[in-house]
Amino acid sequence: MVLSIEISESTAYAAVGKCRNGKVRLWGGGRISLPGGTVSGGRISDRSEFRRGVNEFLLTQPKRPRKASVSVISGLSLYKDFALPVMPESELSLIIKNEMLQQISSDIRYRVDYTYMRRQGNTLRLMAYAIPEDLIAELKSVLNELHLHPLKLDVSCNCLNRLVSHSTVNGLPIDNEAAIIAEIGVSALTCNLFADGHLEFVRTAPISVKDLERSLSKLGRSIAPNDALSSFDFSPENLDQDILFYEASRRYLGGIVEELYKMVNYQVSRKASDPVRRIFIYGTASLIKGFPEYLSSALNLPVAVIESLERAFVPEGLRLTEAVNSIGTILER
Repeated sequence: MVLSIEISESTAYAAVGKCRNGKVRLWGGGRISLPGGTVSGGRISDRSEFRRGVNEFLLTQPKRPRKASVSVISGLSLYKDFALPVMPESELSLIIKNEMLQQISSDIRYRVDYTYMRRQGNTLRLMAYAIPEDLIAELKSVLNELHLHPLKLDVSCNCLNRLVSHSTVNGLPIDNEAAIIAEIGVSALTCNLFADGHLEFVRTAPISVKDLERSLSKLGRSIAPNDALSSFDFSPENLDQDILFYEASRRYLGGIVEELYKMVNYQVSRKASDPVRRIFIYGTASLIKGFPEYLSSALNLPVAVIESLERAFVPEGLRLTEAVNSIGTILER
């Protein structure tokens, strides 16, 4: 049994589960209750409050895990796609490390790792990551304070790739056609482009629910970054009827559409014969009623919230759309 903690821009999610035979079964999960400012920019600002929140979550679980894995937002890492000839592991690691470190212009020390994407003849496709060493040390220290053995630190886009590559989402195979899997979080939108069954490109934009909050507050309507999001309705029919709500939401919705459209066009530029055929969304803000219908109408593409994953089993009542990255962190492949 493993505790998986996903640290996003300003919130954190925890799940308890186990990986067996390439699939993850969750026993429980939920948003960690944290005061504002405990997590900022994807990093822990208040360690004592963070520990308190994690311990409160663990008290709700039948059994306390002894091990933990953590995923962080893609924006905290540098990542690069590599196509290299087949060679010994030691040589491969050296080339990737040198290439990645050349991209770093600051004095911050990074640790480099990589994951295999696929092999095409005598060519290896890999995705490399560079994560700040101080972030690694900070998260290890927090887990030790929680008396949890650190298993691994991962990046959210890598967790997603491991979870959905060469599998199905909502019963639809990822292998057959290019697709965007977009995480619509509280503070950012992350567009993950999948083609040929694998993650090909990642783009993150700072589109925040806070901007939507400010616009809606002018109308005397409140919005919160958790369950209250589900009380709003972005369906085209509702926006046509509620003109004031549409005007307040237009900038937020327009930013989401613009970023998704950029990714659609990027795929056309890299491989016109395999355009994006569908979009899946997940994350806290994907819970807003009518969101997929609005995006589908604006982009003229099928858009759906993630409701099932081939490699995941979740208990009744747990919202899969919020647990995707945590599940990917637990998965071993």
